[in-house]
Order: sequence, then C-alpha cells, then structure tokens
Amino acid sequence: MKYLRFHQTCCLIWVLNWLSLVTKEYNTSPIVYTAEWYYNSYMRNTTKTSLNKLADYPLWVAASYNTMAEIERKIPNWGNWITWQRAGSCQASGVSGRCDQNWMAGGQLSSLRMP
Repeated sequence: MKYLRFHQTCCLIWVLNWLSLVTKEYNTSPIVYTAEWYYNSYMRNTTKTSLNKLADYPLWVAASYNTMAEIERKIPNWGNWITWQRAGSCQASGVSGRCDQNWMAGGQLSSLRMP
C-alpha cells in the first residue's frame, strides 16, 4: 500500500506540473479529463493539498452515471464539473460511425475559449 500511495503521489505531482506549464504557456486553465476508475487508481489517495490544487482546474468527467449528482459523489474533490461524457457509442447527425455524447454544465461554453 505504501508503494501505491507513493506512485499515486508521483503521478499527481506530474499532472499538477503539466497543468501549471500549460496554464503559463497558453494563459488559460486546461481541463482535467478523467474517469472515475483512473481517479480512484492514481489520484484519490494522495495528499489533500495536491487534490485541492488539482480541483482548482475544471473537470471533464467520463462516466456512465445515471444522474449528474453521482459525479459529485464519486469524484468528490471537485465542487463543479464543466463537461460530463455520458456515453462513448452514440450517433449524431453529420458524424459517420459512433461518437461520444457529452453534457455541458449550463453557462460553461464561454469558459472553454482561448483568450
């Protein structure tokens, strides 16, 4: 268990460093895209300080939940999410083949623009 916690902490430190570099380079906040299984495997059991820093970034969560409230329960560090990838095998007009279906939280589209 000690090794796993060390590995998770190293992974999260790398992620936080990358997010910081991208923020500085592009003068905008990148979005953290994750699924519940990845969050639980590589991030959840790290330090509270690191998780709080990670939660400063917008969240795009990939999950097959039935309700939006399940996201807050299953990925608890973020108070808000901006995009929810509900499914990965949908159909959309103008797209040949299958595509992802995403739900964007109200009023969030403008936050995705580059300055």
